[in-house]
Amino acid sequence: MPHPRKPDPVKHCVQCGNLMVRKRFPSALESLHSFKRRQFCDQTCMAASMEGQIKVLNPRSSRKQSQKTVLANCENCGRNDTGLYVHHVNGDPLVNDPSNLRTLCGSCHQLAHTQLSGRMPQRLRPCIYCSLPARHRGLCNTHYSRWQRNGSVLITKRWNGHGEPVYLEDFLEPSRPH
Repeated sequence: MPHPRKPDPVKHCVQCGNLMVRKRFPSALESLHSFKRRQFCDQTCMAASMEGQIKVLNPRSSRKQSQKTVLANCENCGRNDTGLYVHHVNGDPLVNDPSNLRTLCGSCHQLAHTQLSGRMPQRLRPCIYCSLPARHRGLCNTHYSRWQRNGSVLITKRWNGHGEPVYLEDFLEPSRPH
């Protein structure tokens, strides 16, 4: 003869407040221990209760958890492209308190980190032959690649119709001799 069923304790769902009963499975009834631990009547109430909450922090999941708070636009400049980042204001990536998180675009995020470290962003000087930003040896990418290939920043190589190279020199007045 089986044991008589123990009465269910009176419990209410934390989210909706409905009276909870033990779940019936095809082969058994939910154990009393599991029922006592359960706080929600179903998964929808549990999901509704956890909506917008940031879970317990650990170093592995901190970045993923902070990404949940990304807004649609950059908070500095208002851009709404796909390259939005979560910036931690105090610099500690483990503090995911909403007051410590800001949504920034890539350029504003880089600027925030240079200001946080105390360094000013490096200002690029103009190329000595044109007004484009200088990358290598005071030259822009175009003039630097010409110097690497041809030995002179002003020479360009073109091909005539017969398969022979013709070297042309730009008619720019350099600001200094090369």
